[in-house]
Amino acid sequence: MDRSEKQKRLETWMAQLERMSHASTDEPPLLRTETLRSWLEMRPPQRRVLLVDVREPEERRVSILRTAVTPLEAERQIQQQVKKRWEAEHAVLVAYCTAGVRSGAYARAWLARHPEWRGRVYNAEGILGATYIAPELIVDAESGESVRRVHVYTAAWDWAADGFDTERYSPWQVTARQARDVWSRWRGKG
Repeated sequence: MDRSEKQKRLETWMAQLERMSHASTDEPPLLRTETLRSWLEMRPPQRRVLLVDVREPEERRVSILRTAVTPLEAERQIQQQVKKRWEAEHAVLVAYCTAGVRSGAYARAWLARHPEWRGRVYNAEGILGATYIAPELIVDAESGESVRRVHVYTAAWDWAADGFDTERYSPWQVTARQARDVWSRWRGKG
């Protein structure tokens, strides 16, 4: 697939996500990569951006967006910020994954648990959007150095910009992950 076809697929998907976010008040708004970049680079910061990478550890080991934390770390930081009134009142939570599917689910679940955050929770376009618009935000999780590689989840989502190496789960790994998730949900109901 050439660059224009990959970028067109990504843009079509993002337009669909944006329509879904406008169609329902329960849906967190889609945050475009350009806006995320400006929020992260704003000096002095006018808001505390808590950027949450909801992808699996294997995906985060390949690369993350600069300043991203895990969902567990986000919960810990929020608990600490509650003590600092200004930061808590001016913080926004921005969830991201590959292309907005899992991060949208995370953001909806966050709002269900923390309704006081309504209007301050966003679903970002994801690491795929950053490959086109803000590649400087993509860093190695350990060193913090810029990298040109991303995990795209599966071959179906391999829409990264040219010049990026991509890693992905095999069909067997995806099936195993889905079975694990179903098993976890089933056990949780028992």
